[in-house]
Amino acid sequence: MGTETAWLCGVPMGRKLIVSVVVIVAFVGASTGVAIWLIRTAPAPAESDVSRPPLLVKGLRIEPQTVVEPISGFGTARPLRQARLSAQVSGEVVAVADDLHVGMVVEEGQVLVQIDPREYRQRLDSAQSDLAAVKAQLAQMAVEERNLERLIETARRELTSVEWEHRQVESLYEQGAAPKREYEQSRLAVERMRRTLQSLENQLALLPTRRSELEATVQNRTADIEIATLQLARCTIRAPFAGLVEDKSIEVGERVQPGTPLLSVLDPDIVEVPVKVPVSLLPFVKTGRECRLFTSGSDEAGWTGTVKRIAPAADSQTRTTDVFVRIDNRVQERVLRPGVFVLARIDGPTWADVFVVPRGSVQEGRVFVYRDGRAAARNVRVTRWLQEQGIVAGLERGDVVITSNLDALYDGAPVRLEVEMQAENARADRVATADDPLHTAPADEERPDKVPVR
Repeated sequence: MGTETAWLCGVPMGRKLIVSVVVIVAFVGASTGVAIWLIRTAPAPAESDVSRPPLLVKGLRIEPQTVVEPISGFGTARPLRQARLSAQVSGEVVAVADDLHVGMVVEEGQVLVQIDPREYRQRLDSAQSDLAAVKAQLAQMAVEERNLERLIETARRELTSVEWEHRQVESLYEQGAAPKREYEQSRLAVERMRRTLQSLENQLALLPTRRSELEATVQNRTADIEIATLQLARCTIRAPFAGLVEDKSIEVGERVQPGTPLLSVLDPDIVEVPVKVPVSLLPFVKTGRECRLFTSGSDEAGWTGTVKRIAPAADSQTRTTDVFVRIDNRVQERVLRPGVFVLARIDGPTWADVFVVPRGSVQEGRVFVYRDGRAAARNVRVTRWLQEQGIVAGLERGDVVITSNLDALYDGAPVRLEVEMQAENARADRVATADDPLHTAPADEERPDKVPVR
């Protein structure tokens, strides 16, 4: 070191800088070479395989099948027959049916409410009396007409007689054989008889007009009787059909006016559900087709009905049409009460020899199928969705479509079917039981010639 220092001290300043750089570069290069040599000569690390455990999944074996597309819709049951009874006359409620209350069973024609009928009975009696008086006048007119006809016939005969006498007197008077006084008397007698006959004929001619007036009065009085009879009948409120009392809003002693609500009655035997069906599926809905109905949250059909009619027009807002399903509660296991909200399913079109997979198993146009312990991605095309299922093309008969843990799958991922795991566990349990020295085989297993039935 002392020699180098001495040597550098005798070298000019510029040459000292160059010499320093050269020494540093040489040192770095030597270090790099040593590092490379150490890396190349170092022993290679031992390789180890990292194996992921297979993912336990569920699978569904695909086979061609025939499916019926369900047409679903919601609706609220309502009675086919329902009557809201209101007062049609004014008056005081004087009676109601015994034990009249909501839920009471009533028979057709049964008296439910009675309004005081006395005023309307008096009106009926008065109208009947007036009609009888007018009919009596018509009968009297008929007698009067017959009398006038007889009087007119008599007057005509008398007029003929006095006219003949007057002609005789007139002839004698012209010959000077009869006095003028006698002539004047005979002439006046003819005039009086003619006036009498004319008066009788005028009275007879007026009879048709009087008869028409009386007949019109008869019609008016008859109408009054009909109105009074109707009002009297309306004082008694009867059940229009057999059913149940749905609502009651009247008590004895209350005064009602026309239009006052009294009670309502419904027939629980037959109910109807208007179901809204998409217009696109309407061609597959026919009258007479069976319909199953479910309550909310239930997968078991509670009632069975029949499509009875279809609305002629569609709703422009919802693009649906009302399909009316009728349910006969008399043949159901349990009664579908009016007002219950139900889901209705009607059998739609039938699709034969198709592959059906759960809706959730299709993701971005592909499914995963089980292949020799691995998940294989398979592109499929959904031809039609059937609620929670889909008809797909692109699968083969016997393919096992994976239906669980889809978010953790990828093409080639190791998987294990749950049914295989269950089978292996069952076999392991049987082996463990057989190795147990305390295990006692059943009588059938002790016989070597006995093959267990599986």
